Amino acid sequence: MPPGTFIGVAESSGHIIPIGEWILEETCRQNKTWQEQGLPKVPVKVNISAIQFENAGLVESVQAALTKSGLDPQ
Repeated sequence: MPPGTFIGVAESSGHIIPIGEWILEETCRQNKTWQEQGLPKVPVKVNISAIQFENAGLVESVQAALTKSGLDPQ
């Protein structure tokens, strides 16, 4: 399923928030793992849907993902 279709389905079904939280957590976890393996810090970008931006808990989700992974927010 192409991303354009998947994102629309996830948004319309109400699953985009938990999927987005999982993606944030996994991205932070993987980046921290790379750093622990001695790789240099790598900037990583995560796409956020418009619905996620409208969600009042977005900042808290990002903070939770960083805290859970131990990844420095820089």
